[in-house]
Amino acid sequence: MPECRSVYTNKKMHVGLALAECAHLEDWVLVRAFYNFERLTHVNLSACITDNTIKAMALRCRHLIELDLSSCPQVDKLHNTGIVYLAEHCVALERLSLASIKAQFNERITDLALLSCGEHCPRLQGCPALTSLDMTHCLKLTDVAMRALGSLTPHLQTLYLGHAKNISDVGLRFLSDGCPRLSLLHLKQLYLVSDGVKREFGLEGLQARSLHSIGTHCTSLKKINLRGCVSATSVGLSYVLQGCASLVHVNFTAIEQCTNAVVQEIAKCCAALKELILAQCVRVTDSGLRYLHRLSNQLVFHTVNIWLYEDFPSSITLM
Repeated sequence: MPECRSVYTNKKMHVGLALAECAHLEDWVLVRAFYNFERLTHVNLSACITDNTIKAMALRCRHLIELDLSSCPQVDKLHNTGIVYLAEHCVALERLSLASIKAQFNERITDLALLSCGEHCPRLQGCPALTSLDMTHCLKLTDVAMRALGSLTPHLQTLYLGHAKNISDVGLRFLSDGCPRLSLLHLKQLYLVSDGVKREFGLEGLQARSLHSIGTHCTSLKKINLRGCVSATSVGLSYVLQGCASLVHVNFTAIEQCTNAVVQEIAKCCAALKELILAQCVRVTDSGLRYLHRLSNQLVFHTVNIWLYEDFPSSITLM
């Protein structure tokens, strides 16, 4: 049910407005409300706002502390301009939700949006205490965002990324260099991640070896998901396995160069391993799986259909 509510005030004198899912409201109605309630601190406008409305709110409601703009159906109308305008005017923001509609890609979170919030909102800037971040469906992120995370979130422990076609080895190297406390790294379908493949593009034109860097700097890593990183090399995978001895979960689904030699490396290096997914690894044969006998007492073996498994299931998938 839509959560259309009037303005409310709590014990801390925070003034809030909750209009979640009131998509039938026209822009002019919201603009009029913002002009009448300049002292708003907490606003929920999920599923009912556009860029023009954001600008009006940012101009009038400069005391905002918490703002929810998630699940907006007008995805094509909510781009960088509104978020940048918001960051420039609502400098007291502490919490901002821009989550996309479930199962849809999020085109609102871009490098420019993240950098604008960091530059203008001091209570958000750098998020130095940030430990967990999920940007799985933020497909417009690039290496610039990864460099910012590496520079400004030294305590990051959990990171989910996926489908971002412009994140490469360069960005992941900056990330791994600056986030040594990572314990869970989910890198789903990052097609530019290869390691060991020479490239001449990227920030400073540097030839980055991201998987090597992860194995070198993120030694506390316990879970890694490289599902769909089809260009990852066997050498790069070996660096991760050799450097991250505490791994308990490994997902190498659909990595073309995941071979029997990589499975042998898993058996040799991952003494704590409990969950392993090698679905669609066409170069892994029975000979490779025999290397896992030394881990058989701790691994949970369970065969599932490759189209039904989850990213972090409580089982080993060998298909």
